[in-house]
Amino acid sequence: MAISIAGLLALWRLWGTPYNIIWWAVLILMILGWITAQIKRTSAKGESEQEVTGFWSCANKGILVICLILAVVGIVLVYAVHLPHKGEIADQSQVDPRSRAVESDDRRFCRTAMISFIKAQGMQWDADGNKKLLLPAQEEELKTLIRTGIESAERVSDSFLDAIHPFLKEEFRDRLVQGWTIYLEGLETHNEQTQARGIRLLMEWEDFKVDFIDLFYETIIKTPEPPL
Repeated sequence: MAISIAGLLALWRLWGTPYNIIWWAVLILMILGWITAQIKRTSAKGESEQEVTGFWSCANKGILVICLILAVVGIVLVYAVHLPHKGEIADQSQVDPRSRAVESDDRRFCRTAMISFIKAQGMQWDADGNKKLLLPAQEEELKTLIRTGIESAERVSDSFLDAIHPFLKEEFRDRLVQGWTIYLEGLETHNEQTQARGIRLLMEWEDFKVDFIDLFYETIIKTPEPPL
């Protein structure tokens, strides 16, 4: 029972993180654990040879132990690198003014990129996920938004993204920006397969973003209050 709880908790916490290998390993081991448990019960009820029943019993225990170890490792990895939910950055009073200026530029470029991508997404899909039919002028406006987002994203430093969340750099660059880059290529070449590849990456970004939307709003999207 404890192993099942640990496994389910690990699957929940590891979903949408870079630790996909551990997520799949825990899932496969939980399935194998259930299968071997059923075989063990069947062999015991069928009065199979003691060696056969013992083999499946040992196999089941071994699989569950490995599953528990991987589940604990996965949970520890997530919490060990997880920053506070509000994405607290270093105390600004202790930061060099030049660093503050750089961070301010990073935040502005990141905000421009994200808002441009959000607007581009809103131009194409309605609230139900249905794709809108765009006029030629609207399609050009869409491409401009995507280019603005990509160009702004390229000017954001890795250190800024790392300070917000340890997984953000990879998700931001390899899912969000790369997804829109590939999608734009598909638009310009009228290649639906290329567009679909871009959309798949964007869907992976959405899976990650949904868990940290408040964090990203507070640290990137929200307009900072003017100093007193």
